Amino acid sequence: MAKQSQQDIKSAYLVDLYQHLEDEIIKLIVKRLNTIDLDSLQSDEVLNWYFQKLNELGSLDWDTVQKLVSQTSKLSKKQLASLIKEDGYQIASDENRRLANLMNRAEKPWSDLDQILNQLFDSTWLDIENYVNQTLLSTNFEDNGVAKAYTDILNKTLARVTTGLETPQNAFKRAVKELVQSGIKTGLKDKGGHDWSLERYVRMVVDSTNHHVNNDLRLSRMTEYDCYTAYMSTKAAAREACAPIQGKVVLMVPNNQAPPELRRLPSVYDYGWREASGCGGINCHHRWTPCLPDMDISKYPKPPSEKEAIKNAELVAKQRRLETSIRQAKKMLKSAELVGTEEEVGHFKQLIRNRQSTLRQYIQDNEKLLHRDYSREQIYS
Repeated sequence: MAKQSQQDIKSAYLVDLYQHLEDEIIKLIVKRLNTIDLDSLQSDEVLNWYFQKLNELGSLDWDTVQKLVSQTSKLSKKQLASLIKEDGYQIASDENRRLANLMNRAEKPWSDLDQILNQLFDSTWLDIENYVNQTLLSTNFEDNGVAKAYTDILNKTLARVTTGLETPQNAFKRAVKELVQSGIKTGLKDKGGHDWSLERYVRMVVDSTNHHVNNDLRLSRMTEYDCYTAYMSTKAAAREACAPIQGKVVLMVPNNQAPPELRRLPSVYDYGWREASGCGGINCHHRWTPCLPDMDISKYPKPPSEKEAIKNAELVAKQRRLETSIRQAKKMLKSAELVGTEEEVGHFKQLIRNRQSTLRQYIQDNEKLLHRDYSREQIYS
């Protein structure tokens, strides 16, 4: 548990680094665009203002952007290396020793462990470099996430003013608020063609890395010791794919690849193993601990019924939505502090309090299942 806690701290720090980077970049952009001439800008002057600010893109404080990215890159690389190489080595070494004892075998040397960890680190860091760090530093403004954010504010402001929908001042404020909400874009697109925000991408990388370190490394060693089974942890809330088999001894290979005497056990491969919504898929936080097929599981917590676990998952999902709404309100407050009035700042502070109160009451109503996790309500400030 202590190791997991340390991993959680390191993971949160990684996300915080890039949230801070995004926050500072947005401040730079707004400072450059929100000059004194904007206050008195008339609708018929907005086109000239647009081209003037567009021409000033090259004069944005790119030295500061480069310095911020460089500092974040240096710190995050060190943290990622610690998460993968140090924690990963310790977890894998402990698991190798445990497997040998479990199967009553001599401990086998894991000669390529360093190579595996180095490859995992290199590939993970390369993705962050390509999709985040280099995107923010690209000299091609069409690919540069900072330049895209800058021009996006200009384009939205111009469009809303020229169509007669808003004043230049209100259109600008709305564009800034939308940027704060959506975040700086990376160079990665999902299957629907939507750009991933910096924060969303880094969170995904951190979750994926933790999954590799905590599960993949541990499970990859099982075949070396002819171990085919693992105990699947129990969660009060579980998705449909996990609910039927959690809290049980399960096969970690397809049923037809297991020894005949073990094929009576459920295989994770029959429950969407590693598919997005399946067992071990996206946002699945179950753990699999190698064990003997006849292990006594009575000492472990009894899992809820399949129906109850799925119902609980829906309750947890609602809590996550409430936590998201609090983070959104905090982002709206941040944008109001950048370009809003004192009245708007006060409004969003009250909105945060209201949403926190709603969450607090919801958790109290379901206190046997839910608990407050303040880290899920935080944004970097």
